[in-house]
Amino acid sequence: MNYTHTLIAGNVAEIANFGAIDCGISDTGSVGASQGNFVGDGTCNPAFSGDPMLAPLSAPLAEEFAESDLPYAPTMLHALLPGSPLIDAIPKKDCRLKTDQRGLLRPQGKGCDIGAYEVEQRSLLGNYDIPLIIGIGAVLILITLAAVAWRRLKRP
Repeated sequence: MNYTHTLIAGNVAEIANFGAIDCGISDTGSVGASQGNFVGDGTCNPAFSGDPMLAPLSAPLAEEFAESDLPYAPTMLHALLPGSPLIDAIPKKDCRLKTDQRGLLRPQGKGCDIGAYEVEQRSLLGNYDIPLIIGIGAVLILITLAAVAWRRLKRP
């Protein structure tokens, strides 16, 4: 089994010879590639484990689906709660999927979120880099101050 940037948590099904675990491989299987995964109980050697901080299972809102270009109907999913360790856990350079399960563009923050759900991060500034905006603002303030000082120097 190979899996990448996947969330597996809260499984309750019994697996022969293992009991109820999140990620179990049968006697004849093995884990091949495992990159950037989150498995709640830490089975199958994930990069992250613990409480994923998920909202209850729900269907995407009708308007979310209507605004997407997805050719299929929405399926049930768990939204990520604020503070979830899955948010921005995948570096931008490693984001492979361009949208989440609902069609929301990825990444919304400093990186992609693990799993099928990308937290929408709305800002007055859009997806612009905050330090860049602050830098541009500082330059504009300096230009304004220089113009005011220049006018004062030119007055008799």
